[in-house]
Amino acid sequence: MNSCRPRFRAGIPQNTVRDAYCYLYDLYPTLCGLAGIGVPATVKGISLEETLRNPEAGKREDILLTYINLQRAIKKDGFKLILYNVDGQRHPQLFDLKADPMELKNLYDDPAYRKKREELTALLYARMKAAGDFCDPAKPDWGYPGKLDWKQVVQVNP
Repeated sequence: MNSCRPRFRAGIPQNTVRDAYCYLYDLYPTLCGLAGIGVPATVKGISLEETLRNPEAGKREDILLTYINLQRAIKKDGFKLILYNVDGQRHPQLFDLKADPMELKNLYDDPAYRKKREELTALLYARMKAAGDFCDPAKPDWGYPGKLDWKQVVQVNP
C-alpha cells in the first residue's frame, strides 16, 4: 500500500472533469470538507465537495474576474463580459463562449445582444459592490488614473 496516497477521496469519481466556477479561496473549504474538518467562520469561499461528487449539484452561477484597476469581467450562462480601463478609455467586450470559445467575435455592440450586455453589466457592478471592489466604473478611470502597481493596490484595497 502506498502511504502517499490521499485518504480522503471517498465518493469522488476519478478521471472526471467538472464544469464549475471556482475561486482560489473555494479550495480551502473544499479540502476541509473532504478531510472531514470544520471550516472556520472567517472563510469566504464555498465548498465544492458536493460538485466533485455530483456534477448536477448546485454550484456558482457566475464568477467575477479582476485585474488590478485595469480589467473587470463576469462569466455567466456561457457568456463573458469584459470591461477594460486603459489610459482613460473603456474597451468593453462581450463573448458567447459556447459559440466562440476563443473569444474572437466581440458582440458588445451587436443589437441582438443588448439585453445580455445590460444583464451582465448590472450583475458585474453588483458583484463588484458586494466584493467591496475599490474600483468604481461610474468614475472616470474607475477612480484611479493610470495602472496601479501592486503596492498601490494594497494601499487602496488592504
